[in-house]
Amino acid sequence: MDAKGKVILEKDAYHAIIVSCYRFANPSIMKSKWAEVQGILYGYNKDGIVHVTRAVPLAHLSSVAVEMDDNDYVLVAELEGEMASHDLFQVGWFHSHPGIKLFLSLEDVKTQAGLQAPNPLAIALVFNPIYLMERESDFGFKIFRLDDPSTIEIKFHEIPWEIAGTGDGFLKESKMLMHGVQRFLRGEGVFDTIQSRLDKTYKKMNSEIFGLKTYLQNKKKTATTEEIFNSFTKHKARIEKLFNKKRESIDIQVMLLDYLELKEMLQYKDRIDEIREEWKAYKQTFTELLMDVEKTIFDST
Repeated sequence: MDAKGKVILEKDAYHAIIVSCYRFANPSIMKSKWAEVQGILYGYNKDGIVHVTRAVPLAHLSSVAVEMDDNDYVLVAELEGEMASHDLFQVGWFHSHPGIKLFLSLEDVKTQAGLQAPNPLAIALVFNPIYLMERESDFGFKIFRLDDPSTIEIKFHEIPWEIAGTGDGFLKESKMLMHGVQRFLRGEGVFDTIQSRLDKTYKKMNSEIFGLKTYLQNKKKTATTEEIFNSFTKHKARIEKLFNKKRESIDIQVMLLDYLELKEMLQYKDRIDEIREEWKAYKQTFTELLMDVEKTIFDST
C-alpha cells in the first residue's frame, strides 16, 4: 500500500472543518480565549488515495494540546457503527491551530501514531482559520503523515490534497461561510438565538402580508381594479424582496446547524429537527399567505 497517496476531500467535509474551527477562533472573540478544535475524518481508501467524505467535530479546548476524553471515545464508538453502515471508516483526524503555524506537536504525533500504525494511509489535517480568512489564496490547512508511526519522534511530511467538485468561486464561498459563522454562531445560546430570529421573521412577514391585505381592502372602496392590481403587484414585490433577504440569512443559520459538535448534535437533535421543519414549513406558508391575499382581493373585485 502506498502510504504517500494524496487526499481528496468532499466540499461538505471541508466546510464542516471551517465552521467548527472558526466558531471558536475569530475576530469577535478575544485572542486569549481562542480555542482549538478537534474532530474525526471519515471516508474510505481507494488505490492509495484517501477520500474524506465527512468531518465530525468533537470538541473545542482552550488548552494547547488537543486530546480526547473518555466521553468522546464513547460517542465516537456509537458514531463508528453509523459510519460503518455506509461503508465508511475513520481515515484520520483534524484539529485547529488558530493563529499559529501548521505542524504536529508531540501530543499530535502520539494521536496520529495510534491511527497510522494500523492504517498507513491515516492522515492528520491541521487547520488555521485565520490563514483562510486573511490570506488571498490560502485554504488554511495542511495534511500530514508521520515518517514512522512506530516511534514518537516528531518527524512527519506533507500530503498533497484536492477538494472535489469545486470551481473558481469556491474559496470566496468558503470565506462567506466564515462570515456567517462569526455573525450567527456566537456564544452558547445558538438555538435560542436562531429561534428568536425565526420568530421575529414570522411576525414581521405576517404583519407585512396582513397590512397589505387590509390596505387593499380599504383601497377597493375608491380605486379601480387596475389601480388595485398595480398596487398589489408593487407591494407584493416589495414584501417578496424583504422575505428573500431574510430567507437567505436564515437559510445560512439553519445550514450551520449541520456543522455543530457531535455532543451538540446528539443532545439537541430534536431541537435542530424542529427548527429545520418549522422554517421549511414557513417558507411554504409565506407563499400561501400571499396567494390568499391575491385571491381574497381579486376574486371579489
